[in-house]
Amino acid sequence: MQPMARRYLLLVLLGCGAAAWVRHHPAQPRVVAPLAPQATPAPRADGFPPPWWPAYLAHYLPPREGLRYRLTTPDQMPQVWVAGGTFTMGSSAAEMQQALRLRQHDAHAQTDDPTDEQPARRAVVSGFWADLHHVTVRRFRAFAKATGSKMPTLPEWCGEDHPMMMVTWTEAAAYARWAGRRLITEAQHEYLGRGGHHGELYPWTTAETPAVGGGSVADEAFLRRYPGRLIFKGYDDGFVFTAPSGSFRPNAYGVLDIGGNVWSWCRDLYDTDWYQRRPERDPLNQRAGQVHSCRGGSYYRSPYDLRVANRGHFTAATRYNCLGFRLVSPPD
Repeated sequence: MQPMARRYLLLVLLGCGAAAWVRHHPAQPRVVAPLAPQATPAPRADGFPPPWWPAYLAHYLPPREGLRYRLTTPDQMPQVWVAGGTFTMGSSAAEMQQALRLRQHDAHAQTDDPTDEQPARRAVVSGFWADLHHVTVRRFRAFAKATGSKMPTLPEWCGEDHPMMMVTWTEAAAYARWAGRRLITEAQHEYLGRGGHHGELYPWTTAETPAVGGGSVADEAFLRRYPGRLIFKGYDDGFVFTAPSGSFRPNAYGVLDIGGNVWSWCRDLYDTDWYQRRPERDPLNQRAGQVHSCRGGSYYRSPYDLRVANRGHFTAATRYNCLGFRLVSPPD
């Protein structure tokens, strides 16, 4: 055999051996080692956090066993891996009774019809990477600068590390394309909100009063500023309006602010009878239209709106100081 042929054969054998080794020794998911919480790192010149992401993540969520994190590019957004699974999507008969009771006492919810949350049926969600929290003002500002887009006018109380708001669905979708990710779907959002539990009304529990650190919702602080509003009685999150992203406890999937702070624009289009015809696996409503779903409630929303099954909706051009967005990525 010629020397060149021998070398070629050796390379082929080595390649086959390496492939066999990888098949029998799959790479283990990276689990970030626990780190002590640190101060928020100063942003880089382009407006994004520095790339030493383990310390950045530790500020938001001290890593827990079994959770996998990563940083995205170009916006350096922390993401957590969410394993796929099944859950009951929509409001059961018992949940619907609670929804109707809550609506009865909520003047701002009288025109809402929660029957668009039925029938409650099994849904299968494939695994995905979820942004740890909503896209922040700082990140959106850097996107606007990088793309020459117009920065929406924000309320004076909305800081750089608060969730982006006053953003249309079209602008949120443009950010998602630039970042190489997607807007979250209704099914993904409800799957995250239920946190692996079944039959719970809220992201935190079935109780109408969140535990300490539950999220930025209509609370005693909001009531002191706006008397007469319906709130979560006895709960005070310390913020009248939105809170900086990542200010509250994570749920079982490791995500933050899945309920409250700002609504999350969804990738889905909205219609009232979607649940009657949606598929079981990875449902996504793509029927033509200009009305999009949103999920999660906001800082001034009442117990009715913060339910995990609640479906909000606005036209794609709507701007509001409670409308933001969260992105997701498919498996690697």
